[in-house]
Amino acid sequence: MKRVLGTIITLLLSLSLYSQITTQPITWKSEIKNLDKNIYEISVIGTFNNNEWHIYDLGPYSEG
Repeated sequence: MKRVLGTIITLLLSLSLYSQITTQPITWKSEIKNLDKNIYEISVIGTFNNNEWHIYDLGPYSEG
């Protein structure tokens, strides 16, 4: 009985893991610019591959 219950629990847990995202919905692009001797500007830009995904903003932002 314990073996059957363990098998059922394992199957249920594996089904929940299977439902996670398997494809990458965002394409990432990175860029590094040398501004001065030891100063760099690093940009990381993410672009959604389709219109089904969205993100939430943490704003409002203050100027300055």
